Amino acid sequence: MNRPRLSRITSGLLSFIPGILILAYAFAVIAFRNIAVSGKVEKHLIDSLVSLRELTADRKEYPVSSILIYGDSIIGTGYNTFFERNDPAGHAEINALRNALEKISFTDFRNLDRSKLVLITSYEPCLMCQGMCDQYGIKKIFYLQNKPKYLRWRNTRIEFLNKFRIRRLKHDQTQ
Repeated sequence: MNRPRLSRITSGLLSFIPGILILAYAFAVIAFRNIAVSGKVEKHLIDSLVSLRELTADRKEYPVSSILIYGDSIIGTGYNTFFERNDPAGHAEINALRNALEKISFTDFRNLDRSKLVLITSYEPCLMCQGMCDQYGIKKIFYLQNKPKYLRWRNTRIEFLNKFRIRRLKHDQTQ
């Protein structure tokens, strides 16, 4: 009698352990990103962020601005344009990349040394902007202001769930 109960308990524990390992992996991936609150950002760059932020306030947008830097020069600037362009991807970080790609061609951008490419933003990037940075190889991101804690936990949960929702379909499943 005790043997079936014991096997149910051990099988339950065995199915529980992979879940814990997956959770630990997801938190490790999120925790060790190369995104940091600004440490050594030059004053003139912060001043340009503040002036871009003031532009968003005049246009009744969320006051977020970004600067994309290569080496010592600014190659792209951006601010939020949700309402102005009616664009859900109108985030400051994405607009800074768009501005950089307008100034230099995409092939020239691809050939840039990624270790010299830095994104500085006035607010902690969202998951979409972090994904854009991962996609385009922007490894260093500095931000001036943290997200509220409730948004951080919500985004962590969403990112964890998306790791399991996004699956590659096999050829048999597409028909």
